[in-house]
Amino acid sequence: LPELYYGASREEVDILLEKGIRPIKQRYVHLSTSVEKALEVAKIHSDDPVLIKINAAEAQNDGCKLLTANDNIVLSDEIPPQYLSLVQDELQ
Repeated sequence: LPELYYGASREEVDILLEKGIRPIKQRYVHLSTSVEKALEVAKIHSDDPVLIKINAAEAQNDGCKLLTANDNIVLSDEIPPQYLSLVQDELQ
């Protein structure tokens, strides 16, 4: 798992990049294995979502537990901020 993705609203993205991603209403953080899937899920919650890329390989090497739920979803207790970056930053 080199990279995973998480869709967020523009309002919450700065907080997530600063504090990391933690579960809110669920037991685990649900991460997507592709940009397309992350966007699809994010559009359910936000009209103008922002995608965050997770450096999954580094996070896992450093002890973050990542559980593969299916081909599209990976679960985690939380993802600290040092493994997060904005997908849009790389597209510019």
